[in-house]
Amino acid sequence: MINFNDIVNSFGVMGTKIIMLDTHYSETAARLSSGKNIAVLGACRDNEYARESAIYDGGFFTQSIVSAFSGYAAQDDGRITLESLFGYVSERVSRMSRTRQNPFMYIPDGMRDPLLGLVER
Repeated sequence: MINFNDIVNSFGVMGTKIIMLDTHYSETAARLSSGKNIAVLGACRDNEYARESAIYDGGFFTQSIVSAFSGYAAQDDGRITLESLFGYVSERVSRMSRTRQNPFMYIPDGMRDPLLGLVER
């Protein structure tokens, strides 16, 4: 097990930083990273569990992230941004879990919606 504060404190470099956590109680990470210019995508709220299924070959959140980068989170112009990624992942995880798992996103004030990928259309 790695102490989350150690992870956050290791991000002393300039630039956009994003942490994606597929774990129970991952909402706490947003509070720990507050003020450190780090965006956080978490698998679930603190009062929920990060669910897994053999049908989806693992965690709902991670499987949805992989699917998103296959093009499902791309905007009309083919861009995948943090906002479009979260929109796709949160809807899909909620549907897969029958609303028992709801991902969250924290974006620090002033951080623009970064480009994460580009899909040819």
